[in-house]
Amino acid sequence: VEFTSMIRDIYMQSCGDGLSGNWEGQLQVGFLGGAEEDFFHRIHQRDSTSKYCQDLLETLSLETLPSSSLIPNRLKKGVLGKMLDQLVTSSFVETRFNAHSFQADTSSLFAPKRFFEVFDLTLEFSPETIGWADLGLWDYLQKYYSWCYSDLGSHSYSFDEESSTENIHFFHGVAMNKKLFHNMLKNFMSGGNVILNRSGLDREYQQKLEAFFLENNLELEKVKLHTSIVNTTLGEGRLVVFDGDSLIDLEDKKVLDFWHRLISTFEINHLVVVPPEGVQIAWKVRGSNTQELGYEEVRRMSIYNPSSYKKRFKFQVPSTFRLLKVLDENKIKFDHGQKEIDIELMPDGSLSLDFGVFS
Repeated sequence: VEFTSMIRDIYMQSCGDGLSGNWEGQLQVGFLGGAEEDFFHRIHQRDSTSKYCQDLLETLSLETLPSSSLIPNRLKKGVLGKMLDQLVTSSFVETRFNAHSFQADTSSLFAPKRFFEVFDLTLEFSPETIGWADLGLWDYLQKYYSWCYSDLGSHSYSFDEESSTENIHFFHGVAMNKKLFHNMLKNFMSGGNVILNRSGLDREYQQKLEAFFLENNLELEKVKLHTSIVNTTLGEGRLVVFDGDSLIDLEDKKVLDFWHRLISTFEINHLVVVPPEGVQIAWKVRGSNTQELGYEEVRRMSIYNPSSYKKRFKFQVPSTFRLLKVLDENKIKFDHGQKEIDIELMPDGSLSLDFGVFS
């Protein structure tokens, strides 16, 4: 791993030096269908559109560009092709590559919607080390916030004046170092929301955290909810510290209850939809235009059914969401009132809904 990283860094430095001011950085690419099992399924034409759709959304959550070059064209004509066009070509690619262009107006582009930025363990930790999957976080986020998160894995975290404090950031205490500790607190002091799993946190950083609380005269709120939780605020910032080890032996229902009750204490304006098995939901967002000044932003919920079965579900629309437009209807039945939407999707069906969002 160390040798591979060294060679990669040499290539990156050479590219940066050679392209000079035209160099904007690197972007990871994930090849859909690149797993060994996908290869053998493809040979026997038993590859699954549903799995590719799941992998596509997971790749985007990793902030990685999905490539469909390994997938047969016969599978890219239906709902998978729509997802590639709507979520990758017309959203992820456009917002990433036009972000620094002086010619492009990115305010009208739909970008992937994110509420959470989750930092997990680096490769130096053994597989037995407790990660977010072991604590049930991914199951909770996937169920209630369909793909509205960034799985930043072992990426290093840094905070500067241009960093956003809009999303909730998750960190592991066992992965704490001087740089991460400093940047985490900068986020919090700048008005950001931080959730820290203190399990495995070195004594040094425990003492520094306690000293930080004392020096800033912060009021600590201690709560017992399946585990011990310490909550504190500074201006608009909020820091939640909890003991993740206590969640390991809990049954799944109680773990989901823990995350649900903890996350619900944050002010997240979201339309929660729990789709039936096999149906995928992706959220995108853009700013409001001059004809939508009554809304803070416009969010697009795209719904896809890559399964071989008809799926029907309904959901409630909160008072802070207003349905503006129905588009990309394909093999669906759609009915809606002011507060409820009823959808029936045939196999390979899809639909997009634009909502105006306000506080």
